[in-house]
Amino acid sequence: MYYNWGEYQNLNNTKGLSFEQQWMKYNDIMNESAVSSSSAGAGAGAGGRHKKKSTDITFTFNAESVDDEIWFGVNSFDGSDILFNWGDGTSDVVEDNSGIGHSYSQPGVYRATMSNNVSYLQMSSNNGSNIYTTIDNGFRNAIHLTQLSMLTYLTNIIEGSLDNCPLTGIMFKFNNITGITSGMFSNIQTLEHMYFLENPPIESVESGSFALPNLNELYFYTSFTDGTLVDTIVNDLNGVLAHDGQMYSWTCRTSSTDDARSELLSRSFIVDCD
Repeated sequence: MYYNWGEYQNLNNTKGLSFEQQWMKYNDIMNESAVSSSSAGAGAGAGGRHKKKSTDITFTFNAESVDDEIWFGVNSFDGSDILFNWGDGTSDVVEDNSGIGHSYSQPGVYRATMSNNVSYLQMSSNNGSNIYTTIDNGFRNAIHLTQLSMLTYLTNIIEGSLDNCPLTGIMFKFNNITGITSGMFSNIQTLEHMYFLENPPIESVESGSFALPNLNELYFYTSFTDGTLVDTIVNDLNGVLAHDGQMYSWTCRTSSTDDARSELLSRSFIVDCD
């Protein structure tokens, strides 16, 4: 499946939009502009031109069946093409501000690469697919990546794997991550926006996970199994920015949210507890 984003080739269409607005725009395109292509992922026109370099971003894809498919939406930081090598003998050259999908002809584990000139990256997979479940140190070369949107069924983020990325915004949706550890994000000092949408209930949050000096928008549209986890996050934020009067957007749905906790949040945060 290949995504025809021709009308969005002009980068000015996304400049000036918030990270969430950009994500919504790309998500709309993913849902509405998908065009079936029997040649997708076949590397037509790309041949073997892209040789793996040590500076590439790498991914481990576990294709459990030929129905598994991985999709990318990408921008480059300099307007150049993005190069994909899928690890199965095929490769593709993708235009800036564009997208592509790939499936494998045989089940198996594949090590794929993408050139490190990408600045915006959205990844998604078909419903229920475990083709990509772990963010690992393959992102260590993503030195231009400022915005990341993950719509795959992630189960884990290896601590430190995103430390080299100059990320300002991250979106997690439809993931299966239930625990947040301090090493996942605490060293990404550039982070300004984080969104957790329609994920399973959060079961654990380590202190320090959100002690980020530039974070000014943190949005949870998911539940917490224990209301005290909200307090852990609030304590992190209070420690770095609340004294500056900055406001945080929250949707906190917990089984134990009470009036006292809501009052605590409302002093320094924009709150929408249902």
